[in-house]
Amino acid sequence: MSKGKDTGIEGHESGVEDRLGKFFWLLISLLILLVAYPFLAQHPATRLLGLFVMVGAMIAGIAAVSGRRRHIIVGIALSGPACLAGLADYVIHHDVRLYHHYVALPLFTAFWAYTTVLVFAGVIKKRHFDKDTICGAVAVYLLLGISWSFLFVSLEQFVPGSFGVPEGEEFSYANALYLSFLTLTTIGYGDLLPTSNLARTFSFLEGVTGVLYIAVFVARMVSLYGTKQEA
Repeated sequence: MSKGKDTGIEGHESGVEDRLGKFFWLLISLLILLVAYPFLAQHPATRLLGLFVMVGAMIAGIAAVSGRRRHIIVGIALSGPACLAGLADYVIHHDVRLYHHYVALPLFTAFWAYTTVLVFAGVIKKRHFDKDTICGAVAVYLLLGISWSFLFVSLEQFVPGSFGVPEGEEFSYANALYLSFLTLTTIGYGDLLPTSNLARTFSFLEGVTGVLYIAVFVARMVSLYGTKQEA
């Protein structure tokens, strides 16, 4: 009972119930983001709503990694300027486009990567097999796809032409998200392709990450379930 002191994202042994649900709400917010954001961001009339969906998912991410104060501070430091840039881009548009492309996108990438690492650490350190643990494990997989999608968009901004798209289209975030999850799941339809050496390197690294994560996820879930059955 004396283990109530905070030891990180996984919380304390007696505080399992206190943290129950954070991974669940993160998973729900990520699913909403994945379904809604690509459509909302493409239309000027709904871009602001798309930004709110993104902000909601980022708040859920910060809440899920709030085991230590520094995690919250870093999350806000990364997400705050990026969200403000997105809002300014909606209001002012072209005057802040360079800031949005070369500052906000890398910050978004860093935020989602940081959140992915912390949530993964929280899931791995869990000692109890419950529904929230499963939600956290699935959320990590979705976070991987989102993180890589922002990395792809950032790469395209810094090195134009890194990805090949169908004629008449541009490499939008919706395209990046689509390509990221195709790569993560190792499907690949061939309609979007990495064309530069760096883009190809990132793509195969994401594919390897997806395969390895599934192996780690299954092994960890089996281990936790076995522990629960023994208890």
